[in-house]
Amino acid sequence: MIIPPLGLYIHIPFCIRKCPYCDFFSEKIGTDGVQDNYVSALIKELSIYSEASSGRKIESVYIGGGTPTLLNPKQIESIMDAIVRNFCLSDSVEISMEANPGTVTENNIREYRRLGINRISLGVQSLNNDSLKRLCRIHNRNEAIIAAENIAKYFQNFNIDLMHSLPGQSLKDAILDLDEVIKLNPNHISWYQLTIEEDTPYARNIPPLPKEDIIDSIYLEGYDLLKQHSYVHYEVSAFAKKGFECKHNLNYWTFGDYLGAGSGAHSKITESNSIHRQSRIENTCEYIRSMNENRISNIYATDDHISNEDLTFEYFLNRLRLFSPIPIREYEDLTGLCFENIRHLFEKYEAEGLVSLLEDKIVISNKGQLFINQMLQDFI
Repeated sequence: MIIPPLGLYIHIPFCIRKCPYCDFFSEKIGTDGVQDNYVSALIKELSIYSEASSGRKIESVYIGGGTPTLLNPKQIESIMDAIVRNFCLSDSVEISMEANPGTVTENNIREYRRLGINRISLGVQSLNNDSLKRLCRIHNRNEAIIAAENIAKYFQNFNIDLMHSLPGQSLKDAILDLDEVIKLNPNHISWYQLTIEEDTPYARNIPPLPKEDIIDSIYLEGYDLLKQHSYVHYEVSAFAKKGFECKHNLNYWTFGDYLGAGSGAHSKITESNSIHRQSRIENTCEYIRSMNENRISNIYATDDHISNEDLTFEYFLNRLRLFSPIPIREYEDLTGLCFENIRHLFEKYEAEGLVSLLEDKIVISNKGQLFINQMLQDFI
């Protein structure tokens, strides 16, 4: 089992309000004091990880949420200082931060760039005001456009998140949304279908969604439009211009390691002969209290090793999100398992036209990309 590249994820759990489709951990923002206390606890956790990283270089950093741009630039600067102080960063490190159009100003965007952040992911979701209201977003169309234009002044590398198949959305509306985002000229677009997640307001009261034939047409026309504008479809819901694929997400999908810091964050670390996973409690106040009182073990919700029985599923759950060929040696190196034990499954998929099984790699066909979930069932 080889040691893969290492990323760092930092979770900022604060939101002004929870979107009805979101199942990521977040809490309604409290007073400035809570934010300051959270940043202090986060910095303390990062200092602990300095030793845990064992001198390995950090290839990417991702500050996500929640809404990281609810923190002021001084608080972000404190986090960035702690990262630089406690870790060895790669010379080509990608440092991303999520931003909400309703919580960023041009001055703040300029400050983020000065602090060393070199990639912004802007959560637009739609440029249609009616859709934004249905999604309970805190911004409107004009604010989203202004935010994207301001980010483009200071960041060459930026992503726009856009959803489709929204409540009440027509094919025409969805493609117009995508076309307008393309005109903002981001180097990367995360374009994904709204899905109904368990334990969300939308799951309890499902809104009227487009019919399957409309969703299929949205996909087909959208993929064609993105291709026309030189966006490469390199991952299930990610499209990038050449050289602007998200390094942090690529590390996830290629089964790389990552340290997670903050309430609700997750870690995956490869050791000499096993893979260790941890998750942190989804309770901001308890996280702060535990860090302040040096009860470090209390911040972990789970802390265990992936069994050999689960490793194959875990690897392919991530790796099948990418459309690039899968080297057989990569599977064996990152899991410590022998491919020959599962070769019969891929011979079956090849007979079904889902993959091409070559001497040293697996190539997923266009048809196979539509049956990834079915393939994964065989690995559970």
